[in-house]
Order: sequence, then structure tokens, then C-alpha cells
Amino acid sequence: MKSWQLSKWRDMKPKNYRCSLFIAVCLAVIPAGVLSQTGQQVGTDPGKANSPAAAQIIGTTKYKKYSLLSVSPQTREAFLNIDTEVRKQREELLEAQIENLLFSVESRKRGLTIEELKQVEVSSHVPDPTDEEIKVYYESNRKDLDNKPLEEVRSYIRRYLRRQAAAVQWRKFIAELFGKYTVKRLKDINATNLSANDVLVTIADDRITVLDYENENRAEIWGTRADAYEAVIQEVEKAMFTDLQDIEAKHRGSAAGEGQLEGTPGNLSEAEDKLKDKLFNKYHAKILLTRPEFVQDINVAEAPFKGSPKAAVTVVMFSDLQCPHCAVAHPMVAAVTAAFGNKVRFIFKNYPLTAVHPNAFRAAEAAAAAQAQGKFFEYIERLYKNQDALNDEQLKRYASDIGLDRKRFDESMSTGQFAPRIKADITEGEKLGLFGTPTVFVNGYEIYFLTRRNLRQAINTALRSAKR
Repeated sequence: MKSWQLSKWRDMKPKNYRCSLFIAVCLAVIPAGVLSQTGQQVGTDPGKANSPAAAQIIGTTKYKKYSLLSVSPQTREAFLNIDTEVRKQREELLEAQIENLLFSVESRKRGLTIEELKQVEVSSHVPDPTDEEIKVYYESNRKDLDNKPLEEVRSYIRRYLRRQAAAVQWRKFIAELFGKYTVKRLKDINATNLSANDVLVTIADDRITVLDYENENRAEIWGTRADAYEAVIQEVEKAMFTDLQDIEAKHRGSAAGEGQLEGTPGNLSEAEDKLKDKLFNKYHAKILLTRPEFVQDINVAEAPFKGSPKAAVTVVMFSDLQCPHCAVAHPMVAAVTAAFGNKVRFIFKNYPLTAVHPNAFRAAEAAAAAQAQGKFFEYIERLYKNQDALNDEQLKRYASDIGLDRKRFDESMSTGQFAPRIKADITEGEKLGLFGTPTVFVNGYEIYFLTRRNLRQAINTALRSAKR
């Protein structure tokens, strides 16, 4: 069970191509250090622009070398201080795990499930926000809400304010549990030479071992490091791309900047990706900064897929059928994977963000019902194209449109036949450290900045590894 406390580490920095779980509307420990060209590790603390680490070369082209001084001060400082940030994060994640264990101990003592205890002690104490509270929030955050009319975002604001109030109530109840139970802290989570079976914390007869902690939190810790690395890599690639377009223009006798593509490396532009590949190959562009690697096991049983089940590479996309970014990314991922033929299979997994997309869970159930009749991908294409019209009656109409057996479909929807499968996907997504959609994995490795180019590169890397 995830804590009601919102993590400050990753949900505060949603990717620009994702819907984030903690935004009101759509808007193995990894080694530290920079890998130089020789593979030698370079320290990353302290985070100062004049430190030796900041001057390390992290990218090159035929005409120029790039260091951390080539990126923005904010990105550079975050990267150089990542070890310090991760130490703080590890401590805060342990506190969140202790809170969840306290909640679990109390639920067992009362003979309640965790969900029942949450309802009794948290949800039941959270009133609906008043119209005035919704209006005040709207007026204070109108820009962040893309200046949409109040009525269009009212339901989103209501859910967001309820989540905020629930977080406050959670803190209040957890404080009571800390007073009720003795929490013994036995080890420092950042201590050196910890072993998997070392006990970090005990509460009554329950305990948290190092292994328990790592299994629960390593994905999120990896994500924090990946945030810092990816931000640097994307800024360096953007600088390289801009410089190389100017160089190419000069070679052709054009003015610098003439003919440059608009946008950024993350805008999912196929034309931009092709041009980048061309220029990077022509001018020998290389990124010398190595991304942290973290491969995760993903359960794909019963998940709908395209391609050969015996493919060497598996691409998994966690998606929310009401998420506009997913509607853009899905056909791109499908096209890229299809181009590899039987070498790659494309698997769909559910991660409906119900806090921001109220119809996403029911849409996922409907898609599962369509899968049972062999028309999953045909059905979700309808959903992606009609994301503002996903109530139950509309979901049924789309079922009729593609020729599904309505009696079977309607029965599945009325009984909630596939709800447990959707919930299982959500639980798995949480364990994998997902914070938004779409999130794509290639053979268990997350594509942290989703573009056609990055996806193709990851697939080609996975195919090369499979041949070894």
C-alpha cells in the first residue's frame, strides 16, 4: 500500500509527455558518479560549477566537446548533488515504509483489511470541498489549469482537494499510531556494509529488513538518479542538435539557424528524430554519460499484445486510456515495434490514473472485455479517439460499433469481471515505481524519455544483447 504522503522526489517533476498521478489535471542501489570516456567513475559531490566533476567531458561531436558546464545551472546542480539527495530520499522512504507497517499492524489488530481501516480512519473524516474552496483553488491556479473553464475542471479540483485533505488526515492518524506502538530503529538505512537480512526497524512482532526495504523502494530510488541523468543527457543532446543544425546550414551556405526544426527532442516528432540521427551520425555525436541501468521483472500473463510471443524483445507500455499523452504515444510505440517484425512484441498494461481521469478505470475494464472477444486493440483505438466520451453508455456503444457480443460485454461490465485484473496492473505499476503515463519498458528497462529515436535505440540495444 502506498502512503498518503506525497513523495517530493519524482511526482514533483512529471515528464512533459506524461500524465502525472499527483497533478490535478493533465499537464541493487545504483552506483553514483559520472562515467568518463575511459569508464572511470567521477565523483558527483559537491555540486559546484567550478568543481572538477563539472568540467568532465560528457559529450562530443566532430567539432565540439560538452561538459556539465554546457547545461543549465539548475540541472547541473541537481546532477552533482544527486548522492546527497538520494541519501535524504532513502531516509524519507524508510519513514513512509514504517508508516505503512504501522497501518498494517493496526489493521490486523482490529480485524480489518487495510482498505477498511483506511475508510474508517481516513476517508470517512474527509469532507467534500465546498464550492467556495473549489473556486479559490481555481482562481489561484488558473494558469496551471491551462485557463480552462471552471466547470470543465471542477471534478478534477474536487478530487485533488480531497486527496490533500486525506493526506492531512493520514498524518494525524499516523501520529496516533506512533504514540500507540513502539518503533525500534536498529540500523541507519545509509550505513555501509548492510546485508540483506539486517533488520532496520521493528514494530511489535513485525520488522523491516534491508531486503524488504530495497524490494519496496529501489525502483523509486533508481528513478531519482535517472531523473538527474536524463535531464543532463537531454540538455546536452539538445545543445548538440542545435549546434549541428547550425554547422550543417553553414556547410550548405545558409545562415545559422535557417531551416532548423521547431520543438525539442521530447516532442515525439518523427522528422526531428530522423534529422537528429542523420546529423549525429554525420558529425560523430556521442553521449559519454552512461544512464543508470535498472531492469525490472514485469508480469505479462493475460496482457494483450501484438507480435510474436517468442520475440527476443518485449516492449511493455503502461497506459491510461483517458490520458491524452497515451493517445499520442500509443500509435508511435505500435509503429516502431511493428517495424521490427517478429523480433519484437508490444504488450499493453493498464495504469489508470483515477485521481485525474475519472473514467479511466471503467475504460480499462471495457477494454479487457473487448480483449476477451479478440478485439482489444481495435476497441482501444476508439477509446483513444474519444477520450472526452468514456461513460458506461458510450463504452457500450463503442462495443456495438466494432461488433462485440453486447450481452457478453454488458455482463462483464455489470459484474466487474475484469476489475481484479486492472487492480493487479495498478499494484504492479506502483511496485515498478510508476508515477505517470505512458511509461514504456524494453526488456524490463524503462525508456525514461520517450521518443521514436530513444525507443528504436533501446530495442536495437536489446536485440544486440539477445544475440550474445
